[in-house]
Amino acid sequence: MSASSPDERTTPWLSLLHPDARLDLRGVPPDMAAGLSDRISPAGDTLVGWRLTPSDLRATEAYRALVLFQPSRISPAWLQRQGFAHLRHLSVIPNLHNPRWLLPRDARRAAARGWDLYNPQSSRGRLAKSVARSATRALGAAPLGRDLLIAHRSPPPLDEILARTLGTADYRLSLAPRWSGSRRRLAALLATPEGRELVFIKHRISMQAATPAGEAMAYIKFATRPGAIEEIAHEARFTAHVAGLGLTAGTVPRLLHHGPGNGGYLAISAPLATRSIPSEIVLTPVHLTLLTELACQAAVESTGSLLAQLAERVDSFPATLDGSWRELLAGGIAAVRGSPSAMALPTSLAHGDFVPWNLRLDPESGRLAVFDWERARLAQFLLYDCFHFQIQANMLVRRLEPGDNVARTLRATVQSPVTVALGLAPAQVAALLVAHLLEANMRWFEDHRSLLNLPTLATSPYQAMRRRMLESAIRELASCRS
Repeated sequence: MSASSPDERTTPWLSLLHPDARLDLRGVPPDMAAGLSDRISPAGDTLVGWRLTPSDLRATEAYRALVLFQPSRISPAWLQRQGFAHLRHLSVIPNLHNPRWLLPRDARRAAARGWDLYNPQSSRGRLAKSVARSATRALGAAPLGRDLLIAHRSPPPLDEILARTLGTADYRLSLAPRWSGSRRRLAALLATPEGRELVFIKHRISMQAATPAGEAMAYIKFATRPGAIEEIAHEARFTAHVAGLGLTAGTVPRLLHHGPGNGGYLAISAPLATRSIPSEIVLTPVHLTLLTELACQAAVESTGSLLAQLAERVDSFPATLDGSWRELLAGGIAAVRGSPSAMALPTSLAHGDFVPWNLRLDPESGRLAVFDWERARLAQFLLYDCFHFQIQANMLVRRLEPGDNVARTLRATVQSPVTVALGLAPAQVAALLVAHLLEANMRWFEDHRSLLNLPTLATSPYQAMRRRMLESAIRELASCRS
């Protein structure tokens, strides 16, 4: 990321403007202004102001839009009298320099529904979400964050697309920028220019359109960066593919629209038809039935073929791959190749990120709704999703040590109805667990390959934990074969 390009952590509101908006800044703090420098123009058509008053806006005829942070004595009604008929009045939470959520100020129930965009994994996070939703329902979003007014003379492209898709312009928008990884991981990446570029390259914004009464109408994913556009487009294609499979235990959101728009790429999906509840953090019968259905979507490639491709990826990876990691990955590949019965197994369709926080249970139909198909593949190692669900729950929720995580995951999967339905022996399951961890670790290195400090990140506590899991899985496989 160049020094002059926008810091997308602080500017999710840009997605609500015209893509070609040229900005005229007034009173904007220097740190925010620096992140907007490539959009600033002497003949700007969009005024961005900080703590402005009506007297600061005596001449607005040249502007097609206003973006007002913490305005003083400027009301939506006053703006409408100035000819700005299309308004978004938002509360930026927790503040303007760290905008994690943008919720509507003019509809309490819609703002409370906007917290659906927050999907915490921990019990502490779920409690915080519950408290925030209750406070928003009682008091509105205004007390929770900073004031932001965005006013247009006519609807910007995003609203035109949403109005056509939803059949109405009477909705409220909530926004939540999405970043992959923990705060600690993000802090490490943002410390270098290469790391910032890696963070931003797959940045997207999640949005929710809701009625003023708080009924969800649609969920939107929007991106302008090529990496994020590719993932959203891939997810849209996969969602359409899975919708046609006729699964009995699972369903996917209904796509309303996807394609280029608003200067980027949009995917708009309908909410679930009924009230859904969060997935449990254990594999229940409906989880296992769905995993079996997905595993039965066999691909042409064999496990041996997929493993050969993985070996080529390791061999062709740049020299920034730590030597000990390269040796471990090669050792894991050799261990799986030492299990001939596993090498002949087929591969199958996999979600790629099958975890409790990407699942919702429809209590009426008893089916699981599965979201976020960005990592989906038609050909993946068998049991990939089964392993991923358990490993992530064990690691992030139960906080198990790496060796205990692997042992528990392997033991549960050997006894799983999915394994029984596929007719797999314990040694095959152990080999597939090693293959799963090889793929997950290699994907991590590929996602971070542009970083100059990759060797340092590869020795981080997070990667050290993943390394110990892979080492434990290789030992478990050797034990199964002995």
